[in-house]
Amino acid sequence: MATLKELWAIASELLGSEELTRRYHAWITQLIRVSRARQAHLAPDAAFDAEVLAILADLNSRVGSRFRPTDAVRALIRALFAAKYVREDFFKVHAAQHALWAEDPLMRKYLRPSTLYRPSHFDEYLSNWYAAANAAAEHDQKRAAARQRAQKEQPAIDAAAGEAARKARLLAAELSALPWYSFPSWAHFVRHCLQFPDAPTLNAYLAQVPERVRRMRTATKMGILVLTNQSPAWAESEYAALKASRPPSAGVERGTSLDSSQTTTTPSP
Repeated sequence: MATLKELWAIASELLGSEELTRRYHAWITQLIRVSRARQAHLAPDAAFDAEVLAILADLNSRVGSRFRPTDAVRALIRALFAAKYVREDFFKVHAAQHALWAEDPLMRKYLRPSTLYRPSHFDEYLSNWYAAANAAAEHDQKRAAARQRAQKEQPAIDAAAGEAARKARLLAAELSALPWYSFPSWAHFVRHCLQFPDAPTLNAYLAQVPERVRRMRTATKMGILVLTNQSPAWAESEYAALKASRPPSAGVERGTSLDSSQTTTTPSP
């Protein structure tokens, strides 16, 4: 027995693909309509009435209106049924035009059967739904592709982040190993502090220095002054004095706080 694909190829060769598609569409829409009527145990007229009510119910729910199955509305729907459109096509037109017109004060009034079901424009409105559906599908495909790329790249990103964190830890440990008093000048100490990879590791280092040194380091614009080769003379002198006065076995020391004349004139970072 020939497969459906083979039968379609033979019929397409005999009738042409366009004619075959037209005939298939006409047959399948009629089959759908008749099958629905049989399942609902409805006579043809009653089945048509049920279709009209379903179509208007969908429109009314979207638009917030109360359109009724008048003779004019029924005639429009019947004409479109005769052109082999089905209930779902009406739903798509409702959705497409509602998306385009609902927020437009000038066009919203055209969300009505006399406009939407006009045979000369119905196919155009239906095309709007397919265009929007295709655009949405394309957008979803792009998002899915982006997610797949991100998933493929994530291990490399994680590895790079892990390596960066490891290097940061090593750098912080290396910098923290040098005591505050091991630098030849105050400017060297400040530049050393500026090399820490982040605030937590710098704060941990500064927690181990005398309070006086810590307060000097955090004085207003101190880092900027040192980086621009304007290290304050008072800070250089006091740093040298603090180093000289440090007992050989001293650990964490506590110093005096900055006096008011220095805090008002001394910049910090």
